[in-house]
Formats: sequence, structure tokens, C-alpha cells
Amino acid sequence: MKKLFVWRGVSLGACLAMGLSVRADPTRRIDPLDAFCARKGFGNADPTAAFAKLPRERVMAYRQKDYRFHDPMADYSLGIMLDVTLKQIQWSMFAPEKLEEFRRNIRAARAEVEREPGMGAFDPEPNQYHAAAKLAEVRRRRALALLTPSLKDAGLETEAAEAVRERILSGDASIEGERNPIRVDAFVAMLLQVIREESSRRPPRAGEIHAWSDEYRCGHYRRALFRGSKLLGALGRGDTWRYLRTNHDDAFRAWLSQQAPYGVSPDKLFREAYRRADGDVYLALLSIQNVFARYWTVPKRDDLKHVASLAPVFHQLGVGADHMGPLYHFWGMVLYGYAEGAIASSLIGRIEGIGSQIMSRGVPERQEDHANLTGGWIGAALRKAVAKGAFLSDPPNAQATGASSYLSGGESFGPGLRRMAKNPDLKGNVPNR
Repeated sequence: MKKLFVWRGVSLGACLAMGLSVRADPTRRIDPLDAFCARKGFGNADPTAAFAKLPRERVMAYRQKDYRFHDPMADYSLGIMLDVTLKQIQWSMFAPEKLEEFRRNIRAARAEVEREPGMGAFDPEPNQYHAAAKLAEVRRRRALALLTPSLKDAGLETEAAEAVRERILSGDASIEGERNPIRVDAFVAMLLQVIREESSRRPPRAGEIHAWSDEYRCGHYRRALFRGSKLLGALGRGDTWRYLRTNHDDAFRAWLSQQAPYGVSPDKLFREAYRRADGDVYLALLSIQNVFARYWTVPKRDDLKHVASLAPVFHQLGVGADHMGPLYHFWGMVLYGYAEGAIASSLIGRIEGIGSQIMSRGVPERQEDHANLTGGWIGAALRKAVAKGAFLSDPPNAQATGASSYLSGGESFGPGLRRMAKNPDLKGNVPNR
């Protein structure tokens, strides 16, 4: 759990240190915040003062029941959570007893929230996981399909080949590919083709990007540590599912849970999200992110039915490879790039890469790096195309939705296998070089 707090601190702390108020407050470029609040009728009053009187743990356990674009309570709760993140990091290092007390209070508050009508449990139920044996067999078959040709490329002697083969299939180690599997232009073309095919029944709408409410900006925001956009803050904490809900998150996750393991390709995933969002592209991307974020910190998250249904995209070899991690980062950056543009998303993507390097203690995580940068470019290009709308009159291209058109071919894991053979003690994520 300390690792989780440090990661959140790296992500959010870097934003603070670099002064990234990316499109957070367009009005601040026109006049000071005080003038804005006076014009809104708040004056020097704090519109969030009533929230400050609520129990702190109860505030931090808050989550939306449904889609609410204007939700000052959600803004206040998120703002408090962003500020307290740095305190959690400090406690984890210097005052573990305070951190444990904080966790107990939060668990109690969340248990109270779960008892409210229409609010599900914070942690997944056992039936939300795949049967271990079934999923293990699917992963083993995929690993073997990648491993067999890569072992030939590695040119290892029989005994060494058998040793690394066993380590890959046992989950003792996995290999992280070097190449970027995403063809950016083709991936954008795939998304646009899906929209084009669905547009007769669901005309595309750019959607309304979440922003801090006037009440929050004229209240707690004045003294908050975090000054970035609401979307950036929610993404940085992995809390979009709590503060930026859509009305179809639960049904979307249930649909994914009914699909076969590795059965949902990116084009199929986006098409289903687009349909459920009724053509609102922003809400479609947000719902995809919420499906990931809902349980991103739980143990064995790759075994969850809705996660295991997603077809592998990134170049990874091994039954123990982190399937969800790069996908979670990728779709999060697609969403952020869609909302904030290519420049902002590229900067945030690089900050995420620095954080990953710190978290992995220097072990390269190239696939996650590709996800962080590539996703933002795709999201920005998608937003421009949807805003212009000219693509709707382009001739249809059915081939654009084929995975082979927007994903590059697999790479040989021979270099990583040779590295494992030379270093039998290597475990975890091994770079493919």
C-alpha cells in the first residue's frame, strides 16, 4: 500500500511542482479568481463551508450514485482527497500508526456508504473473478503461442530453453516488450470508423468535459494544494469511478464480465461504450476508464471477469504479466488527451513515465511508457475529428476495425529469454533486450 501512496504522490506531486493548472481555470486568464467569484455572487463567502463541518472521513468516502455534471460535494471530496494524499505518504514513512488509524476510519466510513440504497460494495465480490483454472489455461495457451517462436529466435540450448520456458509458464517471470503495439493514425481511424458505423442511430457528440463547479472554485479551491483540472485530479488518484460516474458504468462492466476471456478487442470495447453513451464520445471514453478504475487497487485485478475479457494489446510474455496496467494507462490517457489536447497529455504522459521508473526502481516499463504517450495523441486527434465532423462523409472502411490494421505485429521475445537464461535469478518484469 505504501507503493500506491508513493505512486499517487509522484503523479500528483509532479503536477504541483511544475504548476500544471492545464486548462483548469480558463477564467483566471481573463481576471483574478476573486473577481470571478464576485461576479458569480459569492463575494468573500466560502460556498463549501458547510461541507467542512461534515466528518472528514465521511467526506472522503463520498461517491456519486449516478451521472452528475454539477456536483460541488464531489468536487470538495476530491479536493480533500488530493490534498490528503501527500499526508498519507508522509504518514506511511514516518507515522505508520496515524496511517493505520486513518485507514480504519476510512473503512468504517466506506462501510456506511455501502449500506446506502443503490451503492455497491467497494471491493469486488468473489463471483466477479474468473475460475482460476479456466483463466490459467487461457493465459497458458497465449503464452505458449508467443513463447514457441521466441524460443527459436533465442537460440538457447535445450536445457536453458526448458528452464526459461518453465519460469515463463509458472508466472515466476514475464518479459516486457520494447516495441509500441499501437499504430496511432490507424487506431484513430478505427475509432472514427466505429463512430461512422453507429452514427445513423447515434449521431456523435463531443460531450461536456467535467470541470470544477463554481462553488468549489470559490471555496476550498482557493486554499487547495492541487490546482490542476478536475479530470486530471480524478485520473491521478484513480478515482474517476467515484467522482465522474456515468449512468451506464455498472451495466457496461456487467456486459464485459459476460464476455469470454480475451474476447473484447479495443474496437469492440469502444463500440459498446459508444452505444451505451448514446453517441457522447467523452462519456464513452470516461466509462471505459471507470471500468478500469473501479478496482484498480484490488489484489488479482487481472483475474476479474471484466478485466480478463479484454484482448491483450501490449507486448508482454508470461502468464504473470500485468495485463491491466498498460491498458488502464492507455485508455486513461486517451480520455485525458481527448479532454485537454496533445501538448498537455504528452507532458502528463512523460510525468507518468518518470513515476513508473521510480516505482519500478529503474526497471524499464516500455509498454506502459508507450501507453502513456500514445493514448494522449490518439485522444487529441479523436477530439479534433469529432469537432469537425468531416469524417462522417468519408467512404466506409470496414478493414479499419480489424485489430491487425491498428495494432502492430507481435515482437520476438528472444532477447529477453536470453537475458533470463544468463541470469537465472531474474524475477518479475524482464526487459526484452
